[in-house]
Amino acid sequence: MTAMGQRLQAGETLYSAWFPRGGDYAVFRAQLIDKAGSGSPEIVTTVYHKNKEDAGDGSILQVGGGSTDVEIVLTDGMGNGQIVSADTGNYSSEEAPLKELVRLKFACTGNWMRFQMLQPAWYNKARV
Repeated sequence: MTAMGQRLQAGETLYSAWFPRGGDYAVFRAQLIDKAGSGSPEIVTTVYHKNKEDAGDGSILQVGGGSTDVEIVLTDGMGNGQIVSADTGNYSSEEAPLKELVRLKFACTGNWMRFQMLQPAWYNKARV
């Protein structure tokens, strides 16, 4: 039997493949499956985005006029199976909607953790 989710050790970084956005905005969620028995592991997931014609790694999705990176943080203080959300829809379309392609970066500190990213909930801004 294979273990579900992705396991990251301290100091490891993992990038997802680029995938097309499903709407202008998204709610990203991660689920903690298992963790090391000691230490204070943490997985920080950073959201990158770019347009199809853009070369390179893209830019970090930010809110608050570009002052805050959108991140999902899983820590060992959470019980197994807890779902953590980062809502990237709390900003106006004039500020920073998602670009055409999205990618996630996972970085682990402390000890190891096993987690999984859940499917994003995509949506467009309501128009009146």
